[in-house]
Amino acid sequence: TMSTEEDRVKEIEATIGRVEADDVTCETLNWNNNTAVTPAHLTRIIKALETNTHLKSFQLANCNVTTDHAKDIMLMLRVNTTLTEVNLESNRISGEGITAIAEALPHNHSLTVLKLVNQFLTLGVAAERAIAKGCEQNESLVKLTASFREQSSRNTVDRACSRNAEAARRRRHAAQQQNA
Repeated sequence: TMSTEEDRVKEIEATIGRVEADDVTCETLNWNNNTAVTPAHLTRIIKALETNTHLKSFQLANCNVTTDHAKDIMLMLRVNTTLTEVNLESNRISGEGITAIAEALPHNHSLTVLKLVNQFLTLGVAAERAIAKGCEQNESLVKLTASFREQSSRNTVDRACSRNAEAARRRRHAAQQQNA
């Protein structure tokens, strides 16, 4: 009989195949706390998401996502148009990696939730300011979680998310009026 670890690896490989094939039924990927996920799996899934048009939720909390993966995620977020939620909590992304992700935010118009809190490595003020700047220039994010030490960066992110939430509410209201 196969071990559960082998089962989990087979399941991961199958999921990657579905995302690469742009499977219309694959809208959520939850690998949170999955110890069977390897760096090679992460690289493949992130690359597949550059062209995937159906996945909406990408959950990678506590999956040993590194700064190098974060740079790949930055490239993916610049071109992906369907992801609405990305969870990268409790990983090993440095300030440099967080800054890279932040640089993709002005170019992404689908992401509404981005979770970056509880990185094993300290972000640093430069990364906090990059997140704030990225959020200011993004029109879709309504929730971003990160560990801020600098209050002004936290305030900038909160203001941008509130602004985007209000704009989304107005768009929904206008659509309801049109359909009434």
